[in-house]
Amino acid sequence: MSERGENLYPSASEDFERRAARLSLLIHVGEVINSALELDRILEKVVHWLQKSFGYYYVGLFLPDETHGTLRLTARAGAFASLFPPDHCLKINQGLVGWASQHQTTVLANDVQADPRYVNFYPDRILTRSELAVPIVADDHLYGVIDVQSPVQDAFVPEDIRVIETVAHQLAMAMINASLYAEVRNRLAEQERAEAMMRIQRDLLAELTLVHDYQAMIEAIVRSLEKVSALDCGSIFLVDNEGGLDLIAHCGISAAFAGVVSYHPPEAPKSRFVQKGKPLYLPYARLELDPRIPSEIRNQENILFLVEVPIAHQSRVIANLTLGSHTRTDLPPNIRELIESIAAHLGAIIARVQAEHALAESQAHLSALLEALPDLYFVVDGRGRFLGCKKSTETGFFVPPEQFLGKTVDEVLPPEVAGPALENLRLSLGSHSLREMNYQLYSPAHQREEYFEARISPVNDDTAIILVRNITAHVLAEQERENRERVYRALFEQNKDAVLLMDMQGRYIDANRVATELTGYTREELLQMTFHQLVHPTEMSLAISRFEALLAGEQLPVYERLFVHKNGEPILCEVNTARVDDASGKPLHIQSILRDIRHRKSPPSSPPAFPNQQQEETDL
Repeated sequence: MSERGENLYPSASEDFERRAARLSLLIHVGEVINSALELDRILEKVVHWLQKSFGYYYVGLFLPDETHGTLRLTARAGAFASLFPPDHCLKINQGLVGWASQHQTTVLANDVQADPRYVNFYPDRILTRSELAVPIVADDHLYGVIDVQSPVQDAFVPEDIRVIETVAHQLAMAMINASLYAEVRNRLAEQERAEAMMRIQRDLLAELTLVHDYQAMIEAIVRSLEKVSALDCGSIFLVDNEGGLDLIAHCGISAAFAGVVSYHPPEAPKSRFVQKGKPLYLPYARLELDPRIPSEIRNQENILFLVEVPIAHQSRVIANLTLGSHTRTDLPPNIRELIESIAAHLGAIIARVQAEHALAESQAHLSALLEALPDLYFVVDGRGRFLGCKKSTETGFFVPPEQFLGKTVDEVLPPEVAGPALENLRLSLGSHSLREMNYQLYSPAHQREEYFEARISPVNDDTAIILVRNITAHVLAEQERENRERVYRALFEQNKDAVLLMDMQGRYIDANRVATELTGYTREELLQMTFHQLVHPTEMSLAISRFEALLAGEQLPVYERLFVHKNGEPILCEVNTARVDDASGKPLHIQSILRDIRHRKSPPSSPPAFPNQQQEETDL
């Protein structure tokens, strides 16, 4: 980047040193990310470290707020970091950051004034000229956007994009790990709270801790309470997904009464009360009557006092404990406290069972996910001995597991692979950090060399997990792409006609050697120009209308066009112009092929020479 004082034409050694320094910085950023599991700490440290270490003018990090449909500025560092309010947000489609989040694609504007997507909330104080927005994405899920800004036009180069995209990838992995860490931590906290409650209530509720059946549970509660109070009946209701109440166990009430109260819909008075989460103690006569209960059944049951205690877990009501007395109309405070303790214990039991079911389901999901990963999975000790393995859904083992389990890496792999693998294993275990390496192996099945990417992650001081992915298809595809690029470039440069490529705004983005000879401009000069500066003024209106037709997708026939040489002389050319689209139909650029036909005929009206614009400015 020019704003950080880098030489525009560095020597090979300087370029190597700069790349090595950036790689070292990226490795350190990775270590910073991997050293913490709390997401807020990770984001703040990475943003400040990235801004300071790479000398960026300003770095911000936005996280999506799905509730409000916005992007929230969570961490910021640099020149105007303090300018934004703590709750600064962008709309999901606002600015370059919004565009990057919507399309999950890196966007670079090296001249923000020419980019309609750019927004500036403080134009008098923020003098941004270049902006780079890189989405943080993993498995097609957006985790955030890194925003880097500079007051210098054309500040960012491809190396900056690679740096920020590398950090974004590392952050995506860190966010996933932080989420998993928070989930595990929350589950452990829930379990600890449940166990604490069980210890506190152990003596009083010893009998309940031994039962796991709802019917036995309510019978034990009523039997225990009846010894210290007049509560002689009770029931347990579970809250369903709609907020209704299902009767799952009862004792001390008639079958007829239980039958008419077996379900309370969400709109029923009892359901609405239970959702409030507050206990209720009152004489039955003061209770709002449920019209579903026939008066004869209610009178026959003759309950005098009623207790309703919602059973909650993590601030969510999951059940309700209903207790009643046929002989008393009130309860002393100590009995009420005992009832609420029992309800809290019941909530922990229910939540624990649900958590166990959820955990078992989550473990099954994770196991299925591991099975579906397109990676080979190995467990090795510090000496490189294979302790365990799992084959990939896409790649199998070159040899059966029984031929390498129990053996070391250098006993199984050729020296040129085993040596680097053991060294990376040593470094990974020694630094407790992730190490990556690429290597090649001959595949007997495919009769060719295949390419692999290995990631070594330490489990403890003497054990590591190695994930190996076959990247042969990717490598071969990249080689094919490079070959096609070389063929295209050869055809482009060896064309006997002038070839000019324009973007959708009419700016030249490439030109071959013949184009420079035809126009008199160097390639560098052409790439700073638009077609308006080459077309003769007498044909400008027609040139603009045809350019607009190309943008609209029209196909134009071959036509003649008068251009202006750098020295001001007119150039009559035969022009073949077309819009080039990608596979999805999205415009890539405009391609113009110009053939000099001055030898065929003279310009029809011999228009005057058009003075060179650069020469005019010099003369002025």
